[in-house]
Amino acid sequence: MHVPALAQVFERFSLLLVIGACWVFEVPFVVLLVLAAVAPFMRFLIVLRGVAGQFRMPSVGRSKSLLGEGLLLFAVEATAGVYLRVDILLISQMRSLEAAAQYNAAFRLFEVFTVLFAGYLTAVFPSLVRKRHFESPRSTFWLGLAVILAASGAGILSRNLLLGMFGPAYLEAGQAFIALMLTLPLCYTTSFLANFLVATGRVSLLMGMSLIVVSTKILLNLVVIPRCSLTGAALSFLLSEIVRCILLAVVWSFFKKRADRPAER
Repeated sequence: MHVPALAQVFERFSLLLVIGACWVFEVPFVVLLVLAAVAPFMRFLIVLRGVAGQFRMPSVGRSKSLLGEGLLLFAVEATAGVYLRVDILLISQMRSLEAAAQYNAAFRLFEVFTVLFAGYLTAVFPSLVRKRHFESPRSTFWLGLAVILAASGAGILSRNLLLGMFGPAYLEAGQAFIALMLTLPLCYTTSFLANFLVATGRVSLLMGMSLIVVSTKILLNLVVIPRCSLTGAALSFLLSEIVRCILLAVVWSFFKKRADRPAER
């Protein structure tokens, strides 16, 4: 498993170098996009080279199955992109571009904190795939949650310092940032449960829940953004994550009970 890990480190380091070079030398944004696309391609080549001796062409039936699962995962990722960005678009249309910029800054800081569990979930995913049963998440979930709760509290306490880096005007997003940081433990929980559904081959269920949650968030945003602006958008995100967490927990509990039945007999 060291080759995929090294490839991921190389990709992140390459992206950091590209962004730094574009910032120092004032490279046009289009060039940045082109150079940034090189990093994931190089990661792919490194992984491909590392598994070259282990790769075997799957059967036709298995290829169709993999293609279907891949398309579903792509749809889930596309839906997630809409889910995470739609509030910024609605703020720009229903409030102002200045408000959208303030919320965008708060959300970017929030995304920095999500890196704490993104790497952790990537690391434990192979274990979930290998075990494929409902006891395996318990040993890894609580440790990650404890770290995320501590990070969430630290982010809330340092919100003025963090937002102040962008300028005094961005301090107006303080309440929105508090709501976003309160969402962080929920995002960790939902991401963990979603990864478990992927690992156990239930991507179609995940896709259906994603559509429900995206629709919920858009409706909430349409109601609260005109009244509460940035804070309303952040609260919509918080409520949407609560809905998402409940849906995932119900599905996880349902399949766990089904898995426990044979053992009870």
